[in-house]
Amino acid sequence: MVQQPPPTTIVVSPTSPDVVVNLPSSPSTIQTIVTLVLPVVAAILAALATHFFAQQRAKADTIEARRRDELGHAATMLAAAIPWVRSAEYYIRYSGLAIPDKELSELLDRTAEKLNAADKDFLFARTAANLIVRDPVVKDYIKQVKDSYDSFPERFEKARNKLAIEESVAECRRFRELTDAMNDAVVVAYTSLPNDVVNVKAE
Repeated sequence: MVQQPPPTTIVVSPTSPDVVVNLPSSPSTIQTIVTLVLPVVAAILAALATHFFAQQRAKADTIEARRRDELGHAATMLAAAIPWVRSAEYYIRYSGLAIPDKELSELLDRTAEKLNAADKDFLFARTAANLIVRDPVVKDYIKQVKDSYDSFPERFEKARNKLAIEESVAECRRFRELTDAMNDAVVVAYTSLPNDVVNVKAE
């Protein structure tokens, strides 16, 4: 019997597949700026912008509050001027009346009481307005009103002696005209606050 040689074993080595490994490339300078620096810069700029706008808003609020304060004091002065000048005119007119002394004395006492109360309110309001208001036109009217007001002690004294009655009454009318003109100046000076302007006219 002829012995067959063992079958030849053929060993085939599998081919190694081509493996491509993409290693991460080193980040460039531009990429570093974009990914790291720019967000930081943007955050800083945003913080600065927020701070700037907050400051501007605070300044605007301060200016607005100041304007409202000025308007309030000017309106208070105008409101206090009306009862004062009315009482002043009544006192001057009553002083010139030819009526019995007792009746005249009682009439003047009642008017003087109203005048003193109105005088106290007006003097306080005028002084405060003069200190607070900065608008030059309104401030000039405050001065003119003050000058007219300062002339009345002498006018009251003359009226008690039945002197310069008509002249003093005419000054009362001028006082009213000054307060009307001041009111108009207040409206013009504070037109940005249309809802708060108090239009007070002496009648």
